[in-house]
Parts: sequence; structure tokens; C-alpha cells
Amino acid sequence: METAKTVVLKGHKNAILDLHWISDGSQVVSARLPLIVSGSDDGTAKLWDMRQRGVIQAFPDKYQITAVSFSDAADNW
Repeated sequence: METAKTVVLKGHKNAILDLHWISDGSQVVSARLPLIVSGSDDGTAKLWDMRQRGVIQAFPDKYQITAVSFSDAADNW
């Protein structure tokens, strides 16, 4: 039986309202593209790299971010 690893990512100032990750079908985060995107009540969306265990890009807005997603298109994020 495999055990899950828990990682705490700190970076948002308020509640996270949506979270999306890239999955390879067998793991929540794939080693190939270990990326997570989060949207928060603090008015930011953040792109996280799980290899670095930190934010690699922040996208500020004046309003809360209620939905985030990755595009299936190879040339878009």
C-alpha cells in the first residue's frame, strides 16, 4: 500500500477558492509537469511548481479569483 505525501504550500493571504492540477492518471501531480494553479479570495491566481514547492508566477487581480484551470491546448496555459 502506498502512502500519500502531504505538502503545505504557503502564499495566499486569504482562502483558496479553486485549485487545479495536472494529473497523469495515476497521481494527482505528475512528475512530468508537477504544476498546480490556485485562485484565492485575496485577488491572486498562483502557479505552483511542486519541484520547487513554491510559486513560480502570480497573477494579481482586483477581484477574488473563483475559478482556475489549465488549457488542454499544448500552446496555452
